[in-house]
Amino acid sequence: MNIYKSILLLALSVFLSPSAAGVENVTYCDLQTVDGPTFAVDHTLPLFDPTLGDLVGVDLTVELELVQNYSFENTASDPQTVDLNTSVELVVTPPDSGSISVGASVLIREDLAEFDGEEDFAGPSGKILMLTNSSSKTIEYPDLSDFVALVPGEMISFPAEVTHPGGGTPVPGNLISVAQGSVRSEVCVTYRYESAVTGEGGI
Repeated sequence: MNIYKSILLLALSVFLSPSAAGVENVTYCDLQTVDGPTFAVDHTLPLFDPTLGDLVGVDLTVELELVQNYSFENTASDPQTVDLNTSVELVVTPPDSGSISVGASVLIREDLAEFDGEEDFAGPSGKILMLTNSSSKTIEYPDLSDFVALVPGEMISFPAEVTHPGGGTPVPGNLISVAQGSVRSEVCVTYRYESAVTGEGGI
């Protein structure tokens, strides 16, 4: 009987432990959308408010989304193949001067018939494509003090840069092509903390 009682008390102790049951999360995100080959921007997010409790963990998530719209028309008298690889890379710099990088790419390989007489990006000699690709990475940030606000409402900035490291593959000269694209860069910070607010009478 005493053994079962001891096991029960141990289970209750684990369940009621503040480090296990009292941890809460709050997440903030900043999204930037741009058109163009390259861009640099600062993602600005709130620092942790210490009046909420004790900060026990910081997770940083970086996400990149590439959207590409292509229209092709083969104007040659012979069939042609469109073979394209468009890639982008996002590099975000956290406070420790390290970096978090993610990449995204869209691949195209389309066979187009000989010109059908209409420059309308349709029929056997034309094609309209709408493509998207995304990737993300999450890290646990080691130095929690970098993210604790000293004054109410204090913010932190994450410099970010998007580049096209691989460029793109040129389309054949006898193809009419129209390309439109955009890139979305997002940085999120999740604060894990032991709440300063306890139930009536505390734990």
